[in-house]
Amino acid sequence: MTELMASEEQNKRKSDTTLLYLYDTYNFEAESKLLGSGTDAKGSFLVLEETIFYPQGGGQPSDVGTIEIDCQILTVYFVSFNNGLVQHYVKENLDSFKSGSSCRMKIEKERRLKNAISHTGGHLLAAIVEKLAPELIGVKGHHFPEGPYVEFKGKLTSLNANELTEKVVQLANENMKENRMVTAREVDSFELKNMRNIELQLQEGKKARVVQIEGYDPVPCGGTHLKNLGEIKNFNIRKIQFPKENTKIGYACS
Repeated sequence: MTELMASEEQNKRKSDTTLLYLYDTYNFEAESKLLGSGTDAKGSFLVLEETIFYPQGGGQPSDVGTIEIDCQILTVYFVSFNNGLVQHYVKENLDSFKSGSSCRMKIEKERRLKNAISHTGGHLLAAIVEKLAPELIGVKGHHFPEGPYVEFKGKLTSLNANELTEKVVQLANENMKENRMVTAREVDSFELKNMRNIELQLQEGKKARVVQIEGYDPVPCGGTHLKNLGEIKNFNIRKIQFPKENTKIGYACS
């Protein structure tokens, strides 16, 4: 797999905001400190010292939730990366909050888990497809719960679409019943070079985060994932398309 569902950009850049979500998908509330605030074309935003909010990218939508500062609760409706900083966009007008003020973050639990299920399901789909049809290499993933898909480089030749659909769904459900573990770790450039179908290049001395489903190859990824596949209760293939020289597989999971 190349840059599938990976946030290559996120793996390359160093964030001035500590990314707590990388270490615990299930961390829904945490304390932080305010670094600053600002306004751009999207609206008013806060920058924190560390965050549990996932910023949109890598084929995954951002978290939403609230940030409480000085007894005032602000509604976070969108989160993004900008030059290494995580910007939390809020609905309310920003008062003159002091830099260094303590704050409490709370993300919407159901949305986080829904996104994690969709993202992990996309990794599972890609891993199984590359195993069953080695002529396909995952190159793009869209894991928004509405209409998720994985796009592969190459045309499906070893199986027809119906055969692939049947085998993928069968194997996915077997892996889910086995509660296969999903783990994340950091790797250096040497280890990354030795991974199959990985094109991501690292600067000297830098590390990349990879996510691995038990029994399958690791994949560079900056997203939030489940602890094990048993948390996915339903998995299906929606459709298979063949845009240009690629193969695009839509899926659904919950």
